Formats: sequence, structure tokens, C-alpha cells
Amino acid sequence: MILTEGDKKGISACIHLGPTIALAGINAINDSDLALIDWRGRRATVVFDTQVAHRDKVRAAEQKLGRMLAARRAEVYFVHLPMPEYRLAQDDDNG
Repeated sequence: MILTEGDKKGISACIHLGPTIALAGINAINDSDLALIDWRGRRATVVFDTQVAHRDKVRAAEQKLGRMLAARRAEVYFVHLPMPEYRLAQDDDNG
């Protein structure tokens, strides 16, 4: 099961990778939501956007979700996507 943030990423992951939960925001899930699925032994792959590497708030939300899933005995994995080249160029232009 893939867990990602945003509709577009969720749709893309569902089409290309399989079952996906698309969160409305990085903090848009709580323990009662997770209780709807039996996570024991299930692989849960958390894929947030490239901001995970650069923003503490995003990294903290990713880790919190990972802890919540692990508490439900899921096998938790994290995928960190590389920054697209056009974003790197924009960041260089902005100092």
C-alpha cells in the first residue's frame, strides 16, 4: 500500500504502482483513519514529495505517519523522490 500526499500523486501512484491512499495533506490522517485497515504484516510505503529533504515540518509529518503505521505492525518504508531539475534551476535562480 502506497501512502502519498495530494490527488495527482495519488492517482499516478495508483495507476503505476497499485493500491494507494492519497492524503489531502501531510497531516491529514489520524489513528482512527488507520484503524480502518488491518496493517499487520502489510507493506506501507510512504512517498511524500521532494520537500521531505528540505522542510522539517514535512519530515516530521512523514516520521509521525511512519510511527503510527509501525504501531499497527505495518512494514514501513519511505521513498524520497529526487528534486526535479527544473526545481533545482529555480532554487539556484532564487539564491
